[in-house]
Amino acid sequence: MGYRSAIAYLYGLQKYGIKFGLTSISQLLAALGNPHHRIRCVHIAGTNGKGSTAAFIASILTAAGYKTGLYTSPHLITFTERITINNRDISHGSVARLTALIRDAASPLDSITFFECATAMAFLYFAEQKVDCAVIETGMGGRLDATNVIQPILSVITSISREHELYLGNTVLKIAKEKAGIIKRNGVLLTSVRNAAVLQLFRKRCRNLKSAMFVLGKDFALQPRPDNTLAYRGLAHDMRRLQLGLRGEHQLDNGALALAAAEVLGQNGFAITDTEVRRGLKTVSWPGRLETAQSRPLVVFDGAHNPAAMRCLRKSILNGFD
Repeated sequence: MGYRSAIAYLYGLQKYGIKFGLTSISQLLAALGNPHHRIRCVHIAGTNGKGSTAAFIASILTAAGYKTGLYTSPHLITFTERITINNRDISHGSVARLTALIRDAASPLDSITFFECATAMAFLYFAEQKVDCAVIETGMGGRLDATNVIQPILSVITSISREHELYLGNTVLKIAKEKAGIIKRNGVLLTSVRNAAVLQLFRKRCRNLKSAMFVLGKDFALQPRPDNTLAYRGLAHDMRRLQLGLRGEHQLDNGALALAAAEVLGQNGFAITDTEVRRGLKTVSWPGRLETAQSRPLVVFDGAHNPAAMRCLRKSILNGFD
């Protein structure tokens, strides 16, 4: 199977649409030897900001010298962007080879979807490449998302607003309940949610699962300073004179989550220095997010796809660009 044939096969699976549930992905991964059991992970859900937060965390780990996988969706230009290690896309040859393996493993199963297949490919690739840590972004929701077969080092939930209501529910609380499904027993949750009712829901789940919960603004924060740098008040460690490589005021929340994640990872065997954190935050790359294509006239690329994201985009444009 060549790359073009592999991509044709993968996109052909879109005929099965969106399917929530962990049965099919679990069966497929079992047929592949359960590669997700062989990787350490950070799991990220949310309505907006989860991609940027994932990119920040992966950039910090990479700057610290760790072999870091990153699985995100959707892609901007090409399928290979979804699965990267240390900022390098999966190769066409690896996509072709792994697609053939997954196709054969999936043949006895019913209607494996595009996202299930892509998720299995990411886990298989990261396990084969022996990554030190993989940062995994949910596709939609959390509780029944195909990525939710992992047992992560920590779970991160970014902002939550109304989205995909046909699948997740027609209220913020219903949507939040689905996102909360990524919180695992005896785990750690970091969140930038501010809605009091949603935080109460998260606290109840964390209490039931004996998981620790840390909230942006209460337990950690990232704030601008008069010298145009940022100051971080952390879980157990403070930092000054930080800079973010992504633009927009909303990236303060995502950067704060990444800094708190670095602290939690540090408590779980990952040695990350302040210098490496600074470099990771500053050198992060996440195309299509307030990306200036040209200055005169101003052309900005951004993937805002829901009302909350559009409000952030509008605010950033009105605040001006360099």
